[in-house]
Amino acid sequence: MDKKAARETARQYLVLTLSGVVYSWAFDAFYAPNAFTYGGFTGISQIINFYIPFLPVGMMIMVMNVPLYVVGFRKFGFAFLFRSLYEMVLTSVLIDFFAMIHTFPPGPPLIYAVCGGFVIGTTTGLMYREETTAGGTELAAWIIREKAKGLSLGRICLVVDMVVIVAYAVVFGNLMNAVYGGIALVISTTMMDVVVAVGKGRKGVSEPKKP
Repeated sequence: MDKKAARETARQYLVLTLSGVVYSWAFDAFYAPNAFTYGGFTGISQIINFYIPFLPVGMMIMVMNVPLYVVGFRKFGFAFLFRSLYEMVLTSVLIDFFAMIHTFPPGPPLIYAVCGGFVIGTTTGLMYREETTAGGTELAAWIIREKAKGLSLGRICLVVDMVVIVAYAVVFGNLMNAVYGGIALVISTTMMDVVVAVGKGRKGVSEPKKP
């Protein structure tokens, strides 16, 4: 690896690390205190756990991610896989760490939904610009977009996660948390596309190239 490539790799991981830190803080500060319904594999795992209690949520999230990472590796190469695994581990550890060292109080739901969606969407967009995801729905969106190139990553995440949020509301009967989770989701997926478009000069991003 030459010096230019090394500097680019260092810059890339600096952006990913900072994005992961802010993403994790925003989740704990805005989403968790008000128990907003969260889409993706987390929401799916919570629904399955409701009907099959002996299946842990954390274990199901990891199991569901495995086939996506295998497909991601085959389609996009080792560099994409390694960056995404790094970001998934970083955010998972930091979300637990921030929650352990500080108890974040609940706040006005609408304000928290807007602020949380804005920050989560911005940081996720920065990850996308570095051709990286933190797994789950975001990784699934990369794979789906290869077959549906007219769709942006944010729109794909919006559709998938909104279905999960609606299902969560039906199963647990918690309509208001689903409503605020939906508001946060619309804002976050919109910000994803805005950040990516600003960075790439167009909507969406190209699939990562294999080395």
